[in-house]
Amino acid sequence: KPPTTCIAARMTSYARLKCSVMPPLAVEITDMIIDFLHDDKPALRSCALVSRNWLDASQYHLFQSIRLIGVTTRRGVDAFLRMVDKNPRVRLYVRTLEVLGERWYFQRHTKASCLGPDHLAAFVAFPFLRSLTLTSMVWDAQRGPPVSLPCRALDSLTLSHFTSFGEGAATLQDVLAVVSPFSDIALLRLLRTTVRSEPSPDPPLQVPFVPRVRAVTLGPVSRTSTATLYAALTRLQLCT
Repeated sequence: KPPTTCIAARMTSYARLKCSVMPPLAVEITDMIIDFLHDDKPALRSCALVSRNWLDASQYHLFQSIRLIGVTTRRGVDAFLRMVDKNPRVRLYVRTLEVLGERWYFQRHTKASCLGPDHLAAFVAFPFLRSLTLTSMVWDAQRGPPVSLPCRALDSLTLSHFTSFGEGAATLQDVLAVVSPFSDIALLRLLRTTVRSEPSPDPPLQVPFVPRVRAVTLGPVSRTSTATLYAALTRLQLCT
């Protein structure tokens, strides 16, 4: 018998010859193959390179759930949005988006590492986004104009360890700036997010659109912070 490597080489040559003459697989079979590999990203990346017929289904699973580390890093928000600008179809695949702060909650942040309205506007442009999570992120309200037009509904919006640049805590206006662009939020979760008490904010709170929030989870934070958040949400009729 020939060595195993020789057999493998012959089989590879035969497969290449057959691929050059055989018709493409039916779409149903291709979808079954790719769906079977839905949680194997290395395999999905290989499938995306097979042919144009395999590309869309592979990218659907590859970009369905995105986790980004920071803003300016190689795996951060800015790098991902540049890639999306070059490949606009990726916007159609994103369902779940999670962003983790690159310098974490307890460390000093620079403006370059902050999230802002320009980033939120890009997230709002994902037409099928259902879940958005911002963890250990610092918000800089000066990074672009506020997102004023309501978008689509979300199944969940989570702000965890969310703070405002230069404040040491989150301001109520910044929390509302992230919430207000969405027309309907099934679950709003504000976790470990301390909000500064502002009984009479100056200038007054500006909410371009009041979304409908069906359920809210607050905590674990101080009672003062929880009361501030709850009072603001009910006063603005974001929830009951």
